[in-house]
Amino acid sequence: MTDIDFGTIKQRIDLAHMIEVETGQPARYGKHVHCPFHNDPTPSMMLYQDGHYKCFGCGEAGDLFDFLGKLWDCGLREVIDRLNEPGFAATIRHIPAQAKPEAQLRPTLDPGLVDQLEDKLGKREEEYWRKQGISASVLYGLRIGWTGKRYAFPWFYRGILTAFKLRRDDEITHDLEPKYISAKGSRFAAPYNIDAVLDGMPPRVLIVEDEKSVMAALRYGITAVATPANSWKQEWGGLLADVPDVIVVADNDEPGMVSAQKIARMIPRATVISAPNKHKDLFDFHFHLHECIGDKTVEQLAIQEWLGI
Repeated sequence: MTDIDFGTIKQRIDLAHMIEVETGQPARYGKHVHCPFHNDPTPSMMLYQDGHYKCFGCGEAGDLFDFLGKLWDCGLREVIDRLNEPGFAATIRHIPAQAKPEAQLRPTLDPGLVDQLEDKLGKREEEYWRKQGISASVLYGLRIGWTGKRYAFPWFYRGILTAFKLRRDDEITHDLEPKYISAKGSRFAAPYNIDAVLDGMPPRVLIVEDEKSVMAALRYGITAVATPANSWKQEWGGLLADVPDVIVVADNDEPGMVSAQKIARMIPRATVISAPNKHKDLFDFHFHLHECIGDKTVEQLAIQEWLGI
């Protein structure tokens, strides 16, 4: 098939348009669609600007020819023949500018800020977290920085810096209000720490309500992601589609439980739990264990027993 100009065909035939025609659902680049290759109640197939797709549910991936070959259950030659029929000649490639993944993932913050703020994290700041049972390895693993007044939690999505959440130091800036702020230009395009899921696909993921609980989970070798302001988006379920076990850890109050139940409706297979003995959240439970026990191995067993793992 060396005489076939695949590039020209791809310029003439729009993958998103073909998905709309063949599956009857709206399809836009930079967005998830329902994958036609498996039972996919939560859209988990991403369409990329370069004309490729990947399903984070079943793993199917490829370009226009791969998609149609799989959908039509035929080989490449038959796909080419069908695409070259006159009926396809009028299909024009059209990518709405607002739907391009480059726009969705374009950094609005200087990535160099991560290094600058990370370099400012000193011994005093490390000690602040060590007293709460969080080691320096956790801080540097999450690339947490220091502004001089607040701790800086960088949010990444597919390696791109999308947001900074800033938290006060309860020792030296305890009167700083509000407790959390977002850096100007922040866009919460995905859950906090989602790249740890996408890069490693762990067997279990906790969905928690703040960055501190992500830190606590990491201390015990458990992967967790956090929602921005208790707001979980429907399409984010596709990012966890390959994770066998999803546990939503609710804050121990009415808003926390309402938020957790909302997430569970979007991810029906998820289990919802809350911290035991009226502890506020995962971090609060971890800190209680750290103060009472002070032995990481014993604490980890208690955490695992609570999670049922």
